[in-house]
Amino acid sequence: MFDLEWPPQMEAALAHLAAAQQALAALDLAALSGDQLLELAAASETDTRQRASVQHAVVAELEARGVAAELGCSSTAVVLSERLRIGRREAAGRVRLAAELGPRRALSGERLPARFPEVASAVAEGAISDRHAALICRTITDLPEASLGHAEAVEATLVEHARAVNPDQLAVLTRTVRACLDPDGVLVSERDQERRRHTTLTMLPDGSGRLQPQLTAEATAVWQTILDTLSRPVPDSDTGEPDRRSPAQRRHDALADAGQRLLRAGALPDAGGTPTTVLVTLTVDQLETRTGMVTTAHGGLISVPQALQIAAEANIVPVVIGDAGGILGYGLTRRTAIIGQRRALAARDRGCSFPGCDRPPDWCESHHVIPWADGGRTNLEKHAPSA
Repeated sequence: MFDLEWPPQMEAALAHLAAAQQALAALDLAALSGDQLLELAAASETDTRQRASVQHAVVAELEARGVAAELGCSSTAVVLSERLRIGRREAAGRVRLAAELGPRRALSGERLPARFPEVASAVAEGAISDRHAALICRTITDLPEASLGHAEAVEATLVEHARAVNPDQLAVLTRTVRACLDPDGVLVSERDQERRRHTTLTMLPDGSGRLQPQLTAEATAVWQTILDTLSRPVPDSDTGEPDRRSPAQRRHDALADAGQRLLRAGALPDAGGTPTTVLVTLTVDQLETRTGMVTTAHGGLISVPQALQIAAEANIVPVVIGDAGGILGYGLTRRTAIIGQRRALAARDRGCSFPGCDRPPDWCESHHVIPWADGGRTNLEKHAPSA
């Protein structure tokens, strides 16, 4: 905890919360009956949900004030992840829910109700959980444009049912609501597709990834053509054996093939001041033995043989790190870092070097720790990537 001077009202409230928590923790649960234990569990759940409502308001206020920018962080989610020691995905989810359930402000500073006021009110009562709330908010947000006039009625109906069912049961009901409002699935317009479009690439602990896109009709047509062309079965050129890959595996390989073709074509725009390049970092020993795992600039893991195989086919630069280093410095004669130095920075820092910033190398610019105009040298040790 930080040594802050709280307003008296807030200090009293926090002290009351701490005292109540200590009193509950001191209870002899073995002395309670089964009914009493269940009642205590229900009361504790209600309290947890009500505190979530306070958290929504706090996060919404942090976002409205731009506290993240004041601290030099890229987003409120990054601040929450660092300060609360929670994962980035969880932090981002809290920010999204706070935007829907927390209080808002007009440009004039006037306070406005939550975007989904009935959902926010039910959470504040402790009647529904954050999972209930997220389901309801997403259902209303995803309504076709032609059905947005029913949004208030849908919110009221789902909140009423959420008070009596668990989130899994509510999820079934939300699907029923969507089916009733758009039974034939024909009300989705191009504007709806544009509003819902997204792509998420999640890196998994083992270095693999999960791609989850929601494409517009135009993007779907483009990728259908690409995948159909590159994912056709290809017999073995030596033995004539049929292609044993499943259709899903062929589409995966087609996606990787399309990306490598794009890298080889050199058609991507520069990123961070250098041509778009995949950087992998390996040691001299790994290069000589062809064993072990190497890291990409985005923190992924691939084997040395895989890295060397694709390096021969695409614009992939192996950055070999030895004891002597070998990065050239340009003193005061050159202000901007050369491509080699930018690549070395990406290999060394793997993105923005500011504490808590998770921007990848391609989104960063190199800068002098000591400004060049004040005598800062354009040497690697005097540079740091900045988002």
